Amino acid sequence: MSSSYFSLFQTITILFAAPLSANLLSYQTSKMEIVLHNLLLAETDPSRCRDIKRFIYYIQARPFKLRACRIVPLDSTLPITVLNLCVTYLIVIIQFNHIY
Repeated sequence: MSSSYFSLFQTITILFAAPLSANLLSYQTSKMEIVLHNLLLAETDPSRCRDIKRFIYYIQARPFKLRACRIVPLDSTLPITVLNLCVTYLIVIIQFNHIY
């Protein structure tokens, strides 16, 4: 009984590890953008201001998104997406069982 609970806990941990890591990295990029804006306010050198602005625009134009095989987004919606996929295929299998 306890081994089944451990197996369930391990499966849930593996399922949630990638989305949590992706959300933490996304949060870090948001924090980095705030730090760059603060640095831009304090900077007096025009060339450094231009470089900081360029990097801020780069971060805003290419937000951090982690995807598996460039198809499945690895974010907080991953568990719901997996559950949705399982339920959809379960319904299809049930419908095929009623045909034969």
